[in-house]
Amino acid sequence: MKANYRTVTVFVLTLVIFGLQTLYAQGVTTASFSGRVADQSGAGLVGTNVIATHVPSGTQYGGTSRDDGWYNLPNVRVGGPYTINATYIGYEPQAQENIFANLNQDLDVSFTLTQTAVAMEAISVTAERSDVLNA
Repeated sequence: MKANYRTVTVFVLTLVIFGLQTLYAQGVTTASFSGRVADQSGAGLVGTNVIATHVPSGTQYGGTSRDDGWYNLPNVRVGGPYTINATYIGYEPQAQENIFANLNQDLDVSFTLTQTAVAMEAISVTAERSDVLNA
């Protein structure tokens, strides 16, 4: 009876030890980018488009900044180089290049955008009155 109990105990301990090694093998395999997008006065810009492009593969990860100007791009491929672009209407686009992400790293990439004039083309609206649809 004691030999059977000892055998079961050894078997259970072996499963636990090998099971824990398997769980550790399922760790984090990505990185992330986060940061703040602000204007020249330091106020956060809500809704700024932030796109990180993995240059070798062309893979893009995108998001927008929150109410306080902070953004984060989780689960990006490890390595690089990356080019990260921040764009907002009425502000000069800004890019940061040659950024490398390490395993399980949350890299801070912040931007300060400057205002610029937005030139738009004239819009011409033309309409015709339909005899069929008008009484």
